[in-house]
Amino acid sequence: MNFYQQNRLKLNLLIMMISVVMTMTILVGLPINKILTNMSKQRLQMSYQQLIKERANIMSMTMDNVFKLCDEIVVNDRIYNALCNYDQLSTTELLRVHNDITDFISSKYYFMNSIHAISIVTEDGKILFDAGYNTSSVRHIEKIIEDANNAEGQMVWSYVKQGGKNQANYIVASKAINYRFKSSRVGYLIVFITESYFRDLFDDLYIGENGKLAVIDTSHTAISSANGYCSVDSKLDFLPEENDEVWNKENYFIVDTGEEKSTMVYAKIKQTNWKLIGLIDNDYLNSESKAFQKVLLSVAIVALVLCIIIFIVLSNSIFKPLDSLISHMRNTETKQLKEFVPAETSGEIVTLSKAYNSLIKRINSLIEEIKINEMNKHEMKIQLLQAQINPHFLFNTLDSLKWVSLMSRCDNVADGINALTDLLRSTISKKEYVTIQEEMNNIQSYSTIMKIRFNEFFDVKIKISKELIDTYILKMLLQPIVENAIIHGISNLEYKGVIEIVAFEESDNLIVRVKDNGVGFNPNVNFEIPKNTEKHKSYQIGMKNVQERIRLYFGEQYGYEIFSQIGQGTEVRFTLPIIKEINQVDKIQARNEEYHV
Repeated sequence: MNFYQQNRLKLNLLIMMISVVMTMTILVGLPINKILTNMSKQRLQMSYQQLIKERANIMSMTMDNVFKLCDEIVVNDRIYNALCNYDQLSTTELLRVHNDITDFISSKYYFMNSIHAISIVTEDGKILFDAGYNTSSVRHIEKIIEDANNAEGQMVWSYVKQGGKNQANYIVASKAINYRFKSSRVGYLIVFITESYFRDLFDDLYIGENGKLAVIDTSHTAISSANGYCSVDSKLDFLPEENDEVWNKENYFIVDTGEEKSTMVYAKIKQTNWKLIGLIDNDYLNSESKAFQKVLLSVAIVALVLCIIIFIVLSNSIFKPLDSLISHMRNTETKQLKEFVPAETSGEIVTLSKAYNSLIKRINSLIEEIKINEMNKHEMKIQLLQAQINPHFLFNTLDSLKWVSLMSRCDNVADGINALTDLLRSTISKKEYVTIQEEMNNIQSYSTIMKIRFNEFFDVKIKISKELIDTYILKMLLQPIVENAIIHGISNLEYKGVIEIVAFEESDNLIVRVKDNGVGFNPNVNFEIPKNTEKHKSYQIGMKNVQERIRLYFGEQYGYEIFSQIGQGTEVRFTLPIIKEINQVDKIQARNEEYHV
């Protein structure tokens, strides 16, 4: 314990250095490991997906060859006529037709390496041609013909499990043959490809250790698989539904087979609704990242050893002058903060000493500032009490004047004094925000005062919906606009002026319109008021103050616009946030501060 107390700083620094090295190794190594793992995994996924896609294209070419052969058989006049007149043909003629069809199909030798058998059946199920496959013993023919009928003349791809004499699995292409220029059936064409030949098209494809390959239909039933992965007609229930969005995002995704998690890559086989899928073991995909993790662990161990060696070599040169500084700091009295003069010229200790001395100077300076501030507090309290007495005296005086006016039957003067009292009380209140109802009361008080000045020569009309009465806005926001409307808009009219104030909600904002029927002005020309006059100063300060307050409190997206036309009056349209509760103000101002940052 004594050893730790005596060397606590050294041990803590050593622990800190080790922690920094390990933390940096983790902070740098783990993201790099993750990036490399993802890159390696994605590279393998894309590589195997490309292999699957290329092999699916080869399979599609085989399907396309079968499709072309079927088209040539369907449009062959000899075959079509034989189907139409089957019941009128003799045995000899049927044999001749059979030989003709055999010769025709044999001439298409480039197709025959993939086709095991071809059957041509009349509309009522009689065999016109059957080569390489005993259809009479196949229990699936009726289902194949039914599927061809439902396809309305399109090629249908299906499969037969354990069919024919050899009880083998087959891939089947079937197509209904219609009477020309009619929709009724004249016969059916059925082409058989052995599942083993179909499997050979992708069986040799390597997609990593323990990789699995299969061809599935839209119901996720296996048509064929490599290396006996699954039997024909088995259902791969672990795959997502066909309408799942993962099938449309990318050509590979993660699946859980129940035994392990694997990456599935797939490609669609053209001419069919089938897919060639490959299941890649995730452990195989992560094999490269495991090798990098071993390298990362080795680097961490080497860095730790180097850290300890460097610490031992440099600790004496660092801690000797540092101990001197610590001793000085411990011996410094609280009331007498003295600067430290290092005994050695070590660059780091000198820098540390300067920082310490600068801190001492700053502390002494702050102590002096605190003394001065304490001296000023008493004087500020006295000034505050005086500031509270002055408004109280002013209100008492105005109240006395109001009653004198009422006693003298000067009702308009009494109303003006009463309005001025209400307006002053609202103005000097500490509230920055008031409700729209309170702001409208301020406007009414101000208009009462101005009506005395202008001899009732204007009216103020206010239209506020009940839903917005308790909405908050900045105090005295509208007064400068109303003042400008009175002084610059309607003061010189030969008819009675009207100021209309309307508030409503639009696009989640509070819209306030202040409109007058005054002289108006051209908004494309600077509003001309003689400079260096009281009107000019009042207009310039008032309007600028309003805009600055709105943007300061709410942000650049809020403010007002002016619409005016000579002889048609002026409208000022405010766009403000809707504040239903006063605690929303802090959120709006915080959002505005983030915007400015």
